[in-house]
Amino acid sequence: MKEYDLLDKYAIPKEELVSYRKTLIEGTDWVREPKGNKPAKLCPVVYTEEGLKKVLTRFGVNGAEPAQHEVKEFTAIVVKCDFPNPTILWANQEGRELQYPFTVKVSNSRLFFRGARIRVQAKNGKFFCSQRPESRTKLFNTQKPQ
Repeated sequence: MKEYDLLDKYAIPKEELVSYRKTLIEGTDWVREPKGNKPAKLCPVVYTEEGLKKVLTRFGVNGAEPAQHEVKEFTAIVVKCDFPNPTILWANQEGRELQYPFTVKVSNSRLFFRGARIRVQAKNGKFFCSQRPESRTKLFNTQKPQ
């Protein structure tokens, strides 16, 4: 089983799994799956049967049902959208103005503006914008701040 499938299926924290993988033996417990001309360091990690058993017992999910990921959708207000990375922006949940802004993954942050209301989906502690506007004027229920 690939490492990212294991992370998603059983909701194991990535940092803990990576640090535990360092104690396992490469070649018998896990291997890197070659993918094209990528260097081995960048190839995905695949656990063998023995390695998978060790990981599942270590994290206490042996025989447990896979974690059900609850997707919550809510409205948020854009706080900042002019990052060098055009696929992220900061937003605050509507009605909670005093909290710290959270990072939202979007298709293109240049189409958003400060103060815009957007629909956000939360899954596994990550936030995604559930809409893809075609232009700055076609956002859902928004008015530019005056």
